Amino acid sequence: MKRTRFDNAMLSGLLVYQCDASDAVFDGAELQGSTINECFLPSASFRFAKLSQVTITKAHLADCSFFQSKGDCLSIVRPISIDGLVLEGAHLPYLRLSKVSGRIRARALSAPFADLHLSNLAGAELEQADLTEARLLSVGLSDANLVGAVLTGASIHSCQLMGRIYLAHQVKAFR
Repeated sequence: MKRTRFDNAMLSGLLVYQCDASDAVFDGAELQGSTINECFLPSASFRFAKLSQVTITKAHLADCSFFQSKGDCLSIVRPISIDGLVLEGAHLPYLRLSKVSGRIRARALSAPFADLHLSNLAGAELEQADLTEARLLSVGLSDANLVGAVLTGASIHSCQLMGRIYLAHQVKAFR
């Protein structure tokens, strides 16, 4: 599946297991109810994809793009790498990130009711992100950019906010 193009494909209910899909393109694809498990997906593109009820487990997602993707309940669980993961402009209510570690770019992400737990998102770009009613439990957010982020009704417990956290056009140091 390396460098394979699935642009605008109907892939609902797809089960992908232990595949090399590096540089694969799923732009605009319908992946509702799909499961991607233990796959190698660096630089794969899911731009504008429809991702309702998609579960991605133990996958390598470095430099993977979900730019302006949409769908309820996308779950990314225990990925091998997410450095450079792009979630910019995506609309992903009930997004679940579990045991995730790496730097993400998620400017203008709309993820109300998101569940982020047991993760390290140091240096995350979450500028203008909508995390209304989100649950953050044991999440490292040191040096994260949260300028303009919406956290109305969010539950934040046991999170690490050391370093510089960028909020509302000012820098606050937490220790």
